[in-house]
Amino acid sequence: MTTVDVHCHVFNADDLPVYGFVQRVFLHNAGLGAAVAGLLDFALQGFAADHAHDLARLDTLLVGADGLESVQPAVPRTALDAQVESAYATLAATNPDLLAQAGAALAAEEGVVGQESLRPGDVRRLLRFVTLFARSRLDLVADLVADFQDELDLAVPLLVDLGTGLGDSAVLTGRQQVVLFEKLSRASMLGVLPDAGKVRLHPFVGFDPLRQLRAERAEPIETPLDLVKLAVREYGFVGVKVYPPMGWRPTGNRPRPGLSEREAKRLDDIVDALAAWCVEEHVPITAHSADSIHADEDYLGFGDPGEWVALLDRHPGLHLNLGHFGGAAEARWPHRIAEAMATHPGLYADVGNHGVGSPAEVDAYFALLRELSKAYPCLGQRLMYGSDWYMVAQQRGYDRFLDTYRSRYEAAFGPEARDAFLGANALSFLGFDDPDNRNATRLAERYSRFAPERMPSWLEHPPHRGGNDDPPRDRGSAPLDRQPGRADRVRP
Repeated sequence: MTTVDVHCHVFNADDLPVYGFVQRVFLHNAGLGAAVAGLLDFALQGFAADHAHDLARLDTLLVGADGLESVQPAVPRTALDAQVESAYATLAATNPDLLAQAGAALAAEEGVVGQESLRPGDVRRLLRFVTLFARSRLDLVADLVADFQDELDLAVPLLVDLGTGLGDSAVLTGRQQVVLFEKLSRASMLGVLPDAGKVRLHPFVGFDPLRQLRAERAEPIETPLDLVKLAVREYGFVGVKVYPPMGWRPTGNRPRPGLSEREAKRLDDIVDALAAWCVEEHVPITAHSADSIHADEDYLGFGDPGEWVALLDRHPGLHLNLGHFGGAAEARWPHRIAEAMATHPGLYADVGNHGVGSPAEVDAYFALLRELSKAYPCLGQRLMYGSDWYMVAQQRGYDRFLDTYRSRYEAAFGPEARDAFLGANALSFLGFDDPDNRNATRLAERYSRFAPERMPSWLEHPPHRGGNDDPPRDRGSAPLDRQPGRADRVRP
């Protein structure tokens, strides 16, 4: 069985406008957001895992130690745990009010009452979460592998471009991130990443249509969309990550303060151009799809499933993953996504950040999945495992995410459906189950160039998926013709 985490992150604080991002993550809980921002300030003091540091480590790994410099091992988890303990002790002595604020806010977030609100273990978990932003990207890979017991065969780290919507910028440019993550991916292909086990990393590049709109005004030599194309064609990236709640819609953008009617129309054209190129080059897109983490209250509802369906209708060959599967069930987005899957064979979803902190929480979510699978059987071929690590690390029991979903999915739908959910569906989304797919071809050529003896079995011999389902739509064409070489799909 191949296990794929189709939605994870190994960026650090230099790769995104971290304070704005964290504040938006906790936008619905102002008290928790303020506490996390305070903890983040503390965690990032003396932050040293910068771009140059990680590049130097990667270059040493890629060329091999030559006696002048040695390969640095991953900073062990015990050191991270010790760092968290030291930080907790320091805060307890110097700023106990911040710890109390964090404990109370976390309790309110998780529905805990009374003295439970001040449990040190919960606050340590939150402190550990913000400390991860200060880690080297190489060490974050080792943490990802360790948290999931080296059971991941393929991880898909998603870069994000959020700066325009948040009115802030990351320390690193998009191009710097592309260069660094190409080397991180290549080191995983060669098996030289410290403590990274068997996992292969093949990232998605971030894209923001608002940044593209702004860039076009300045007429640069290289636009953000040019960088996306370069990342895929030359740097080994295997998809694109987008984030509508930062201030744009997949279709139907409308004028608003700061965005003229002409610019709104241009935003539609930019997204349309991205989708058309992705269809032509067989490049999948993952979109944040939960009515949350918006840059402004006015952006609530941006990325509504109906807006994506309209884009898929114009580009029927597009492979699109609506990450987080629409978020909370009460918003009805999961139902609308599952319904759209029945008529859009390129539409997928992942379960990233749907928590496993309590049995009741898991029971409720799997009740929803059973309901939707019964109504829309194609969900069994489109729903993918994705953890949203390490964003999920703020939650209780996050290191049991894989174990919980694996066991509960098998109990609900059977072993074949479990295997499809954990890996085969993601390989189909990525195009890696089709030797004629350009995404698969590009990656195979990359392995032939850099690691010919380490071609992964899931790329060379993709897993079979038994059962019957509506055939996938041939990329770039409307008819529902079965693609040669595609395995039949399994139904839960």
